[in-house]
Amino acid sequence: MCNFFSGIITKDNEKCLFSWESDAHENIKNENNLKDDKLPPDFVPVELSPPWGDMSEMDLSKWIFKTDLDVIPEWYDEKEARELSEKALKEFIDKKFYFKNPENPIRNERVFLLKNSSAVLWGNRSAVLWANSSAELR
Repeated sequence: MCNFFSGIITKDNEKCLFSWESDAHENIKNENNLKDDKLPPDFVPVELSPPWGDMSEMDLSKWIFKTDLDVIPEWYDEKEARELSEKALKEFIDKKFYFKNPENPIRNERVFLLKNSSAVLWGNRSAVLWANSSAELR
């Protein structure tokens, strides 16, 4: 089972691939046309999880990094992978985390409401509510 925040480090990319709408490594592979058909693999699944499940912890150095593969390829560098994952997570947080009430209804996307936020959600959406946040579904 994939945990938040899931990503994939590829052999030839200098970034962490992730999905805006899913934490499933399979979805990330499908969205990026990655084939899981050789050993050693050309990519490595990774995860960053908030300490104690606290999604409002914004010091990413405190988040728990995990390489989610049993046999690690020679090209993989865990320190670099963590840096790339933190950079991707920051991009995700900047777009998907709300620490105050959004001005407009949120439509058709996955969001995270943190620290007493509230929002109106429309259409096909999902939300993670944290620290006294609330959402109205329409």
